[in-house]
Amino acid sequence: MNSKKDAVKKTIVAIETARKTEVADDLNPEFIFDGIDTSLLLKLASGELNADFLIRRAIADRGLDKAGRWVGFDASSVVWDVKDV
Repeated sequence: MNSKKDAVKKTIVAIETARKTEVADDLNPEFIFDGIDTSLLLKLASGELNADFLIRRAIADRGLDKAGRWVGFDASSVVWDVKDV
């Protein structure tokens, strides 16, 4: 099975788990896009904006590596391949 299908299945499981248990809203995958304007969601869904890139940039802006450890902003931007932004 390809990784995209695996990720979708894991996402569905995470949503179903959150529905059955007490999960804080900020950790609930079902609410992840609630605060985002519809026009941005449409651009993400259509591919006009790249969600993967924006997520990697947001993590790099926190200075974290792929394990969530602080490594600093410069190192993080290299780890997440957003150095030139």
